[in-house]
Amino acid sequence: MNADNLKPLPHGDIMVVDDNISNLKFVSDVLTNAGYNVRPANDGELAMRSLKSKHPDLILLDIKMPGMDGIEVCQLFKADSKTNGIPIIFLTAHQETEMKVKALTVGGVDYITKPIEPTELLARVKSHLKTLQMQRLLEIQSEKLVMEIKKHIVTEEALKESEKRYRALYENVPLSYQSLDKDGCFIDVNPAWLRTLGYEREEVIEKWFGDFLHPDWKPYFEKNFPAFKKCGHVHEVEFKIRHKGGHYLDISFEGSAGYTPDGNFKQTYCV
Repeated sequence: MNADNLKPLPHGDIMVVDDNISNLKFVSDVLTNAGYNVRPANDGELAMRSLKSKHPDLILLDIKMPGMDGIEVCQLFKADSKTNGIPIIFLTAHQETEMKVKALTVGGVDYITKPIEPTELLARVKSHLKTLQMQRLLEIQSEKLVMEIKKHIVTEEALKESEKRYRALYENVPLSYQSLDKDGCFIDVNPAWLRTLGYEREEVIEKWFGDFLHPDWKPYFEKNFPAFKKCGHVHEVEFKIRHKGGHYLDISFEGSAGYTPDGNFKQTYCV
């Protein structure tokens, strides 16, 4: 990715998939009036065909649809390397916790219950698109540094300046960052992470990540962390994490794994 390919977010390209024509029009109108480019689709098959021509920045996906339902559509998106990084927000009238957990487990980043409140819809869309924008900026900076190193043009002074820039990004970026070791214990968190969850650094480092999760989500982490270490990446994985004040926050992660020169797992890098 390069800077020329970076799309102007948060006013991005959004696909809305809902078999209910009234709901489809309502959501599409709310987003269009807010300045977003909307691509409506009234079933899963049409959405899959539409993706072949152009990938959206974000997908709003109804769960309950005839034929191919939202869960199946999401699984197909996440199974394709070309589309598995697109954030998916589920839209549904279901309020059961089991359905919500299932939607998030297959790769959804958020869950909005009908009837949809326009202000809530726009707030969630804007938040996820801002996160996507920051991820793209981080990718660009990382790729630029890799290119400089490969071309052997990085002097000691340039490396120090690059380190300074990355330290400033690490300290001031609005996205929370965390790194876990092979056992799932914290190696590092940045100031944004601490501000978001209310902890002091010494209350977090060397502690097991699972101890900060809601009890319903702890088994999910225990089951899937080994798979993350093996495959090397995760896209928009959501957990319910305990704030120091005692309440829980829904946090979505994008991350990759680092390995030693001999191929052994070293640590995670997640925002």
